[in-house]
Amino acid sequence: MSIRRNVFAALALLTACGNTGTTAGRPGTPQEAMAVMRELATCLRANGLPRFPHPVLDQTGEPGFPSGAPAPPQDALDACASVIDRLPAQGQRVRVPSREEMASWRRFAECMRGNGLPAWPDPNPDGTFSLPAELLDKRAFMRQTGTCNQHNPDPGKGLKVLGPDDRNGRG
Repeated sequence: MSIRRNVFAALALLTACGNTGTTAGRPGTPQEAMAVMRELATCLRANGLPRFPHPVLDQTGEPGFPSGAPAPPQDALDACASVIDRLPAQGQRVRVPSREEMASWRRFAECMRGNGLPAWPDPNPDGTFSLPAELLDKRAFMRQTGTCNQHNPDPGKGLKVLGPDDRNGRG
């Protein structure tokens, strides 16, 4: 995965931009970062993602994209490269799941649905799961987790689930 895609994916997962100081044309304040992120959202909408969300501010006033924002296809990333290159560098420190890991998480989700949990969602781009209210109590899915854990790319770390509050830009 390219660094450019890592930067975008990390920001799409609500990575805080932070005040990292202005370097090489990158924004130095959250307000400057928000302006670049608005440009990116506009560019992505113009290049195949018409419903791409606007950036939001988290509880600390740092900009990011809402959790669950779609991962743009490579052609959209290429078209928006000049904007992406101006995003804050801090997002590069966040690990983004590989394609293989995401494929495993999708198999995990299919297994959960096939084992009695039809409401189990597909994974978010960061490998987390935004669960509906009826599944927020882990007792609702523990049996299926044991059956489907063979598809977990990192069974030692378990699942990362998000509730409704997390999906509203606070997670």
